[in-house]
Amino acid sequence: MLQNFNHFIVLKKAYWFWYIQTMKNLKIAKKLIIFIAASFYTTLIYSQEYEYKPKSVVRVITENDFWMFKNRTDIYYTQGLKIEYLKDLPETAKFSKWWPFLFANNTQNIKGISVGQNLYTSSDISIPSIMENDRPYGAWLYVSIGTISNNENSKKRLTTNLYLGVLGPIALGEEVQSTFHKWIDSTPPEGWPNQIKNDVGINFSIKYEKGIFSLCNENFNFDFVPNMELQTGTVFNIVSLGSTTRLSIFNSSNYFENAFGNGDIPKLFKTKVDKTFSKKPSFFKSFKMSNFSVFIGNSVNLVMWNSFLQGGVFSQDSPYLVENNDVKRLYFNFDYGISYSNPYFNLTYSRVLRTKEFEQQERNHKWGKFQILIKL
Repeated sequence: MLQNFNHFIVLKKAYWFWYIQTMKNLKIAKKLIIFIAASFYTTLIYSQEYEYKPKSVVRVITENDFWMFKNRTDIYYTQGLKIEYLKDLPETAKFSKWWPFLFANNTQNIKGISVGQNLYTSSDISIPSIMENDRPYGAWLYVSIGTISNNENSKKRLTTNLYLGVLGPIALGEEVQSTFHKWIDSTPPEGWPNQIKNDVGINFSIKYEKGIFSLCNENFNFDFVPNMELQTGTVFNIVSLGSTTRLSIFNSSNYFENAFGNGDIPKLFKTKVDKTFSKKPSFFKSFKMSNFSVFIGNSVNLVMWNSFLQGGVFSQDSPYLVENNDVKRLYFNFDYGISYSNPYFNLTYSRVLRTKEFEQQERNHKWGKFQILIKL
């Protein structure tokens, strides 16, 4: 009997020990749950702020008649390269006050800086002598600063750029094209000694786009967006009117949802947490959120001055120039392309057709264009 009583005492002590320890553990667990919840909430708030901090992208654009592949040529506007860094401005930026008649609240404002080079040649680069009634050789090396103001609600976008650079031998056109042709084992360009002479290049461009028609749902978006553009300065003086027609499928976004270009990275397609916050997916999972778009653009261009035909403002004694009366004052651009994008990058390929720019030009000119845009 005494032995059973002792066992009972031991079991009772064990029970109370277990009970007390369990309660302690529950209190610890409760505190831990509260701590984790608080930490998660804090992280959520931080992540939400982080997610909406200014974003930036690097965009590389290469234009070349070589990118026509089977139908490639090596004439006229033969090569262009542009590397850009673009960054969103904070919502608190007062940039929108610059354009009060266009943009008010909810405007996405972007500032950018770029460096680029354009090359122009005659229709036969193997001939070292001046080719009369043909296009002069010319090169344009520049840096630019620009801004993009984009308002999704009003379907308006204003893009401005200021270009500072040089024309002529100092722009390194001969060196770049000769090196590239060695890499691809192509005909060396022989006519660069006859290129337009050195000059200063200062140009300003402003482009306004306004969406007037749109059809959209989650996996389909169609936009028609007219535009107008002015280029003025010592390099180009051109006024343009045109439009872009764009069809986006799968995880579609409208043209003005992001301001980085025709086939931009669409909205981040993040995994939904609630209506106001979302988390960016991993790189490999992001391919499930792919977007494709096709687009067609066109423009009619009124030319008042083109330095790559008529020479620089301060260098009218170049070896060969097109006579002013032979410059076509109107030419047309037509382009079409396809774009793939996901939350991390965008790849776009397009082709451009430009009608004749001077009277003696033998044919219209075509070139291809690749654009890759990487979200940082």
